[in-house]
Amino acid sequence: MSVTPLHPAEPADQPPPADLPTDAAAPTREPGELAAEAPLALEPVDPRTLVLEANVRVDARLDKQFVASIRDRGVLVPIVAHRAGGELRVLYGQRRTLAAVEAGRATVPVYVVDVPDGDTAREVGRIID
Repeated sequence: MSVTPLHPAEPADQPPPADLPTDAAAPTREPGELAAEAPLALEPVDPRTLVLEANVRVDARLDKQFVASIRDRGVLVPIVAHRAGGELRVLYGQRRTLAAVEAGRATVPVYVVDVPDGDTAREVGRIID
């Protein structure tokens, strides 16, 4: 039985089809639409150094399977944190941080983001997100 690819690969030595523009103008945005940001870089961080912010989850209970998964596979979804007073404060990923510490992980992936100034604005933005 032969398998036909859905999108056959084009030979690398052929130019792109003539109907594709070669000098397309930059895409236009609607008023108020944000420009696409550059991708964030991940930083490997010792989870024991992360400071936990208040969490929207009332109970951050860690079950054995979750901790075992973090121990065996690591943190697969990066933690999101911001810098404040020389510390990295966790915005998203409290359970992942706690499980990584309990599992003895040396580092976890962390996106470091900017947040609005002021505790109230930061808290409102975090809960809304």
